[in-house]
Amino acid sequence: WRGQRPRDCCAVPAEHPLYRQCWDDFWTPRYCCEESVTHLSVDEEHCTSDEPIEEPSSEQPFLFLWDEKAGGSTFNRWLLESASHQGVLKETHISDFWWPNVMGTPFFLKIFSEERRRQLAIVSGTFDW
Repeated sequence: WRGQRPRDCCAVPAEHPLYRQCWDDFWTPRYCCEESVTHLSVDEEHCTSDEPIEEPSSEQPFLFLWDEKAGGSTFNRWLLESASHQGVLKETHISDFWWPNVMGTPFFLKIFSEERRRQLAIVSGTFDW
């Protein structure tokens, strides 16, 4: 059970008036009520590159999709130090590392304007992928 939603919300059908009080763009019955989710495997060739980004920029940003409780804090700490070393802290957003903790793509898109998103060179957070 996730999202601190009342467990009763899982039994509310979509056509019921209470449904909109239980769920929003991010916290959905699928996200909160399913006991397990099966992920499709992805070939390694689609996850890596022979030409890694040497210096992230707004033209070629670095995006880290952070799965909660999967070791991302250590990586984010390294990412923060790297952003500082590269002089791109003003073009960086690392959720919950001295920046607002934005969880979910819908919230990221609502909070950050398109203009601001185009300025970012490094983005790390728990986003829908």
